[in-house]
Amino acid sequence: MPLLALAAIALDAAVQANQVLSQRVVYTLSSEARGRVNATYMTVVFLCGAVGSILGSLSFVDGGWWITTLIGIALCGAATILFATEKRGH
Repeated sequence: MPLLALAAIALDAAVQANQVLSQRVVYTLSSEARGRVNATYMTVVFLCGAVGSILGSLSFVDGGWWITTLIGIALCGAATILFATEKRGH
């Protein structure tokens, strides 16, 4: 149980760090674009969280812990591939 609690704290810290770093990027934009980009960013974050909650609940009810875990692994893999193949502007 202590390991589970530490993992939950580490996960929460990582999510918060990601949020702060993402907001930092948004606030480096011009003041005209900042509000629109921030609203879009927060909307996408909210919608993805809602979809993730629904997907997690449905997968657990229909397939149990292992299906939920496999979906989580697949989504993490897809995000990693997307990040690795992203074109970066220099």
